[in-house]
Amino acid sequence: MALIEVKLAQNAYNPEQKRQMITRLTDAMVRIVGKTLDPITCIVIEEPRSSARKFEGPSTKTIEALASRVNCPAPTFEELLQYI
Repeated sequence: MALIEVKLAQNAYNPEQKRQMITRLTDAMVRIVGKTLDPITCIVIEEPRSSARKFEGPSTKTIEALASRVNCPAPTFEELLQYI
């Protein structure tokens, strides 16, 4: 069984976005290891209270603004998977 834990900023994503994350992460695992080798993939999404964690660094909007200045599109989900 594969276990994927995802930690998100509290209330940052709506239920539909979370469903898409679960679906795409599951699909990625099936593509990587195959359905017969690992038939069960468990996705755990946790939203810690904002006071429990401190996020530092630039915001998503800042990163998008910088990327648009240098004509660099944001990577797709599939492109990010290559770094895992």
